[in-house]
Amino acid sequence: MFEKNASAKFKKHAAGIILLGCLAMYFSCCLASDALNIIEPAFTQKMGWSFSSVSMPITIANYILILLSFGFSTFILKNGTRIFGILSFSAMALGTLMIGIAYSMAEGAYALYLAGAVLTKFSAQAVQMTCFQLCANWFQSTRGRVLGIVTIAAPLNSATSITLLSIGTQSIGLTACYVIITCILVIAVILAFFFGISRPEELGMHTDGIEKKESIEEPVQQGTYQTKWTFRELFQKPETWALMIGYGIFNGAIGPIMGFFLVRMSEVGVETSMALTIISSSSILGIFLSYIFGYLDDKLGTPIAARILGSTFVCACVLFYFGNAQRMPLIWIAAVMMASIVGGTPNLHPSSIIHVFGAQEYQSANRYIQIGISIISAFGVQLMSILLDRTGSLNAGYLIFAGLSIVGTVCMFMLRHQYTGEE
Repeated sequence: MFEKNASAKFKKHAAGIILLGCLAMYFSCCLASDALNIIEPAFTQKMGWSFSSVSMPITIANYILILLSFGFSTFILKNGTRIFGILSFSAMALGTLMIGIAYSMAEGAYALYLAGAVLTKFSAQAVQMTCFQLCANWFQSTRGRVLGIVTIAAPLNSATSITLLSIGTQSIGLTACYVIITCILVIAVILAFFFGISRPEELGMHTDGIEKKESIEEPVQQGTYQTKWTFRELFQKPETWALMIGYGIFNGAIGPIMGFFLVRMSEVGVETSMALTIISSSSILGIFLSYIFGYLDDKLGTPIAARILGSTFVCACVLFYFGNAQRMPLIWIAAVMMASIVGGTPNLHPSSIIHVFGAQEYQSANRYIQIGISIISAFGVQLMSILLDRTGSLNAGYLIFAGLSIVGTVCMFMLRHQYTGEE
C-alpha cells in the first residue's frame, strides 16, 4: 500500500488520511443516498409527508451542486484541504443532527428537515472532494491502491448501512441513530484537523514518504497554487471532453443499473429473495473489486484500468438485457459487473483526472470538468424511468445504456498522460 522506503512518520499520517477518506466515502454515500430507504418511509408515516416531499431536498441540492462544486474546488485551491475538510465534516454533522431533530418534532419540522437534508447533500460531495485531493497530493506511485482502499467504503456502505439503520431505528429510534452518526462525524472533524494537511511538504515530508526524485509531475509549490490553465485552454484539450463525456455517462449509468435492479428481477421472473441475495453478494464483492481496480490503476496505468471499467458497464447492460430466471448464470455475472461499477467508478474517476492533468492541477481542472459530468450524468435515472413508462419494459433502457457505455469506454482511449500546460 505504501512505498517500502516510506518513512514511519509518513505512514502514520497516511493511515490517518485513509481513515478520514473511508469515513468520508461511507457516510457521504449513506446519508445522501442509501439512508433515503429508511428516512422516506419513516417521515411519511410519522409526518404524513409525501415521498416526493422527502426526496425534494436531494433534488434541489443536486441542481445547485452543478455550480456549487466549482466554488468548492476554488476554495480548496485557495485555502487548502484542512480548512475545507473541517468545514465539510462539520456541515455534515450539523445537517445530520438537524434531520434527527426534525424527526423528533411533532409538527412544523419540514423547514428544518429540508435545510438539514440539503446541507447533508452538499457536504457529501464536499467530504469526497477533500479525500480525493488529499490522495492526489500525498500519493503518487501507490495512489490507485490508496484510492481503492478509500473507495471500499462505498460498497461497504451499500452492504451494511441500510441493515444497520433498520435495526437501529427499530431498537432505539431514528433520532437516536442520527445523533450517533453525528457523534462519529464530530470525530471525523477532529481527524480532519490533524490529518487534513494539504501537502506532505507542509510537514517536512515528500510525496509517497520518500526523498524527492525526478517525477513526471512538477514539484508541489508551497502556499496558494496558481493554476496554469484558463477556461479556454482547458476546453481546447480533447482529454477534457473525453473525461466529461466518459465519466458523465458512467456516473449517469450507475443509477439506472443499480436503482432498477429489483424492478428488472421482478420483470424477468427472479424471486425477490434471490434478487436480494444477488445484490447483497455483489455489494460485498464490490468491496474487494474496489481495491483490485486500484491495483490495476497502479500496475497497468489509469487509462487501461478505465477501459476495463467501461467494459464492465457495457457487459452489465448486455447481460441484464439477456438474463432472466431461466438464465441465472447471466444474472450472476451481470451482478459481478455491477459490483465492478460500484467499486471501480469512484476510484478511477478522480484518478483519471489526475492522470491527465497531474496532482497539482487536479482540483483546478476538476472544478470545470465536474460541472460537465454533473450535467451529463443527471439524465440517467430519469431516462430509464421514461423508457420504462413508455415501453413497459427495461429492455430498451439497457440497450441504450449499453450503447452509451461504449461511447464512454471509447473516451477512455483518449486519455493522454499528464499535461503540465504544454504540448
